[in-house]
Amino acid sequence: MIDIYVLLLLLWIHFISDFVFQTNYTIFNKSKDHCLLLVHVVLYGIPFVWFGWEFALATTAVHYIVDWFTTRLTLYLQEKDSPQWILAVIFDQALHISFLFIAYVLFAHPVHIFKLTSL
Repeated sequence: MIDIYVLLLLLWIHFISDFVFQTNYTIFNKSKDHCLLLVHVVLYGIPFVWFGWEFALATTAVHYIVDWFTTRLTLYLQEKDSPQWILAVIFDQALHISFLFIAYVLFAHPVHIFKLTSL
């Protein structure tokens, strides 16, 4: 079972790495440029080393595969002016978050999070 603090930490690292660490240029061009996608996923994976190198490597590899497919799907839907592109983004995030939890159970080393207790 995943401790609630670890769960929150995984989610915060994911959202910061997947959204904050990307430029608009990367967001709109990683579907067309393999090197740009590779840079994105490596930067995404670095903070996860805290959970162990196996976890970080697995997370980075799966993030690349998921983004390779979902960014192309999103671009296709946007070019067709389909409002369903947002569903592709939601699907992308659901896959990433699901794999984070699976990878944590399979690969992660325990992370010790300091809890504040009342005096």
